[in-house]
Amino acid sequence: MRAIPARFDLSQDDITWADAWIAAQGLANAPLVVLHPGTGGPAKLWFAAGWAAVADALQAAGARLVLTGGPDELALVAEVAAHMQSTALALAGQTSVGQLAALMRRATLVLGVDSGPLHLAAAQGVPTLHLYGPGDAGRFGPWGDRARHVVLRADIWCSPCGEFAACPRGLARPECMQLIASAQVVEHALAMLNAANRLSVLGS
Repeated sequence: MRAIPARFDLSQDDITWADAWIAAQGLANAPLVVLHPGTGGPAKLWFAAGWAAVADALQAAGARLVLTGGPDELALVAEVAAHMQSTALALAGQTSVGQLAALMRRATLVLGVDSGPLHLAAAQGVPTLHLYGPGDAGRFGPWGDRARHVVLRADIWCSPCGEFAACPRGLARPECMQLIASAQVVEHALAMLNAANRLSVLGS
């Protein structure tokens, strides 16, 4: 059965807000990458230092990075920023769902774990990179072109288990997420950024 791509329609107010925010931050002429590290299930989280390494690599490649999150993810976003060697813009807890979707629509790439906001980004047609552990990407998406919506996961026997609150093996940090290597995420993120930039040049 063929999966139908998700859809989320934006309001003109949300589009106007995103355009104005991007212009105010001086991001209109730079490749914009949105990193949303949070999710509703603690077992689906990756480690902050890993996200920081990915963010630094993307900014070294010329992208401008925005860290996003919900009101209850301020500490997580701050932790990622604290591990970074470069400086990213933080927009956690400052957007509505529609505004976040409109911001992601303007992005060159959106990264994160298995979460609603990453599905929101995929619904905008933006290239996305998803880290999966306990969740089943075949069941829960992302849906659409697998070249544009990439899933990375560690190939271990117990994944996906479907347990999002805590690792059922009693591990403090789920092995299925911890075994996703930073270097692997950096490699895929840079390749997707470069591919999107090439398409942008060809389309201009």
